[in-house]
Amino acid sequence: MSTVGKVLCALMALPFLGWMWLASNISEWNRAEGKLLDSTKASLVSASDDVVSTRSDIIRTRANVALVQKEKDSRLTAARALVSQLLRENSSSKETLERFTLQFDTAKLAADASAVRKSKTLELLAQTERELATARTELDQAKDVNAADRGTLDQLRRDLSETLSQNQQLVQSRLQGVVQPETTPPAASTAAGVSAAVTR
Repeated sequence: MSTVGKVLCALMALPFLGWMWLASNISEWNRAEGKLLDSTKASLVSASDDVVSTRSDIIRTRANVALVQKEKDSRLTAARALVSQLLRENSSSKETLERFTLQFDTAKLAADASAVRKSKTLELLAQTERELATARTELDQAKDVNAADRGTLDQLRRDLSETLSQNQQLVQSRLQGVVQPETTPPAASTAAGVSAAVTR
């Protein structure tokens, strides 16, 4: 066989060998793909079953969660109502205590003010009694002085009247031209200032 024939045979054998290799690889790939497809289908069936089971579990879980949430909401509502009631009672108690404290403080201040007024009234009464006793004493003294002054005033009036009558007689006698000896009026010794003022 010539070299060209050998080369042609080799060139013809190479594609055939490549085709055989490619065919074996394709069949191997097809078998592997079939196995993978079967396993995938089995996994999908199992996964769909799991999905159904999981969905039912989710539904049950949601129902349980809703029940628990409803119970918690009910308890929370009851607790809030109790807290509100306690706060109202606390506020009412504080208001009552503050009102009682205010009334007590007011009563205490009134009692203190009454005690102060009582002590001031007693002190004022004692002072008034002392002033009244002093005024009575001064009144008695003034009565005595007044009585003495009245006696002196009566005496001065009498002396003044006598001195006035004597002075009138003296003036009339001088006006008539009769000269009489100058005599001292009887009341001159007791009321000198008054007689002197009248004669002038």
